Amino acid sequence: MAHRALTTRVRALLIATLGAAAQLSAQPISDVEITADGLHRVDPTVIPFAWLHPDADFTHYASAFVLPTFIVYRELSTPSRSAWSDKNRSAFPLSDQMKEHLEESFGEAFHEIMDSQRVFDAGKKLGRDVIMIRGYLSDVATGLPPDKAGADVDQIRWAWEANLTLELVDSMSDTVLFRSIDRQRVEGPLDADLLYGLAPRVARQWSRTMADRIQELSSFYPSRLYRLQERAREAERMD
Repeated sequence: MAHRALTTRVRALLIATLGAAAQLSAQPISDVEITADGLHRVDPTVIPFAWLHPDADFTHYASAFVLPTFIVYRELSTPSRSAWSDKNRSAFPLSDQMKEHLEESFGEAFHEIMDSQRVFDAGKKLGRDVIMIRGYLSDVATGLPPDKAGADVDQIRWAWEANLTLELVDSMSDTVLFRSIDRQRVEGPLDADLLYGLAPRVARQWSRTMADRIQELSSFYPSRLYRLQERAREAERMD
């Protein structure tokens, strides 16, 4: 699936978010009650790491526009050429080839899964009743030393780890109304030669986790579409 073309406004949103994500990428998941952009912590028994704007009202929104995805990688030094020097090292930067593959896999999976979620209709353009869905990965690292798969390394303890951030953003004001963050790691042991082929499946799994957060949110803060569906079901029960 091809990524949607970037409009000038969406591109500006993406650039702004990249800057914020870069600052978050080196930090652990926070459990602050109120974020710097004014979001309040959701009861962790409802959604473990999530924040909501105090004035959020999702009944205003009938459809959702999925923004382009992106990935922010953990800043790590380049591995040495000596396996002995790296024997105590557990996290490595991704190779350029793996970065490109993971970005493409995540972008395709996220758009496909978010377009099929049922809390909002799929929107093709921005408008007053359209909410934007933004998903990105940050603090991404791998357990595979670059350019060593199938050579110096046969098995790895884990494949990738990342923060999975989902945001719901008002399309008129660009205000973030909801944010969830999940920390995920793909545990092994894994065959290093199979890592490249594993990326699409992991991307779908991570995207489904992010879609689950929208579904969980809708149980307490329903969208307009969700309420219309509830009314339709109620009407059918009464007939």
